[in-house]
Amino acid sequence: MAHSVDDKIRGERDAYVSESEKPRWGWWLCGAGFVAAIILVTSLLSPYVRHQWALSLFRQNTRYTELAFNHPAALPVTAIRGKGVHVSFSITNDDSSPIFYRYVIASGSGTKLRSLSSSSKTVVSGAVWRVDKVIVPKCSKTICRVQVSLPRQGEKIDYILSLKSGERTQKKQ
Repeated sequence: MAHSVDDKIRGERDAYVSESEKPRWGWWLCGAGFVAAIILVTSLLSPYVRHQWALSLFRQNTRYTELAFNHPAALPVTAIRGKGVHVSFSITNDDSSPIFYRYVIASGSGTKLRSLSSSSKTVVSGAVWRVDKVIVPKCSKTICRVQVSLPRQGEKIDYILSLKSGERTQKKQ
């Protein structure tokens, strides 16, 4: 069976059409790479994005101060007005250098607190300063907040206690 000239031309035309319809992946990949490069360069011009890149790619030292009650479950819930209350807390320096700490223990019934005790000390890197104090809360109402703060570091911890009067009440018989 012989092929005609028309079949041969039709076959060449089909081959030409299928080759011209092939997607040009090289151009698409080059264009996508160019767009990605522009986005990357533009993002590196922003200080916020550079900061995020630095946080993501490089290990960051975590420097912080830890302020915590030593035994939070043992904190008093009630106290007698005018009597001392034991407060025990720790200040941990997890920075890479010594830090000067000043703590303030204060109490009050509202948003305004009155300072009861304070002290200061330089704590070396990785060290813990343990503080045990007996304070007498000064509160105008029966609900009293006792707060320990590190003003320079902006750290605060507190707890609430209920003050009872120091007078004894006798039961009627």
